[in-house]
Amino acid sequence: GILTAHQGTCTPSFFQAEDGIRDVERSRGLGDVYKRQVLVGPALAKLGFPTLPSQMFLLYYAILSALTPPIAVAAIAASAIADEDPFKIAFSAVRLAIVGFLLPFAFVWNPGILLELGPLANTLAVVGAFAGALAVAASLEGLVKTQLTAIERGVLPIAAIGAVSPYLAVSAICILSLIHI
Repeated sequence: GILTAHQGTCTPSFFQAEDGIRDVERSRGLGDVYKRQVLVGPALAKLGFPTLPSQMFLLYYAILSALTPPIAVAAIAASAIADEDPFKIAFSAVRLAIVGFLLPFAFVWNPGILLELGPLANTLAVVGAFAGALAVAASLEGLVKTQLTAIERGVLPIAAIGAVSPYLAVSAICILSLIHI
């Protein structure tokens, strides 16, 4: 926090990150992002989720809030530069960042992505997350080197889910299948 002197008193102030908007103002307590971290984090721990993946999940969504409408401060800034409709930019940004919205779920499902398991499991998890991210992006865009068929576009997300699986055999099979597509 930052102490602000005003009329002979010191009051705590800080930069509040509320859904991506930064504002210097008198402290009303913790900002929304920090509230989520403090309130939701322990709730996830009580449900049995590991601490690091839970905290990364919350952090990722706090950061990604800058993309999502109706706040979408990053899209508003980009629309001003591009002289384009802010909502058009925001929805395009969300479509392009869909992997970013899915990755936090993978952190929780497979802690190897955050290097919390053994060397083999960590390596397979990181390679699987990378291959899965590429597969989801290719499925959404509809092409890899050439246009994808409807069946290929449907199979890619399923293989992506398998690639980030915490089960080593499933992950390895799906990574190999993604390499051949």
